[in-house]
Amino acid sequence: MQHFASDNYAGICPEALEALIAANNSGHEPAYGDDSCTNQVCDRLRELSRPTAKCSSTARSPTTSYIASSRRASLHRKCAISAPWLGLLDNDVWLRNARHANAMAGLLQTRLQEIPGVSIMFPRESNAVFAQLPAQAARVMRARGWKFYEFIGAGGCRLMCAWDTQPETVERFAAEVRELCAA
Repeated sequence: MQHFASDNYAGICPEALEALIAANNSGHEPAYGDDSCTNQVCDRLRELSRPTAKCSSTARSPTTSYIASSRRASLHRKCAISAPWLGLLDNDVWLRNARHANAMAGLLQTRLQEIPGVSIMFPRESNAVFAQLPAQAARVMRARGWKFYEFIGAGGCRLMCAWDTQPETVERFAAEVRELCAA
């Protein structure tokens, strides 16, 4: 069952997993950030965010220097971290996934705002929908197994869509909320 508690509930997307497996099967690579995957990720991120500082140990910002040095002790082969990024950056998979999550959030917002008793709390700007659900509806939805966070006062719910959220999941969630609000 898919949930709306966090987009982090979704597993790794296939392209990132394939890149990780390919990096794992590539044999020996230099360690400590000198591997080909890390270099390719730095190049791609530079392309996406020009102009930026050089992505090397000599020209890192204080934040990236801290992150890099704190991980060196336990992560000898950064390719294991960088490879999934290649899977996301190649062919703009990250952008396709983000657009899909945002579209599903748009569908969820549209469906929820059609339901009497439900109100959208804030304009949707990404893959999150903040909706005020009747307290009883929220309780029953959780009892039915739906996971989402309620933290903005009574009934204020944050509903997150992910790269793999399916339209059928959105429609089923909205239909169940509609049913509960009509009862």
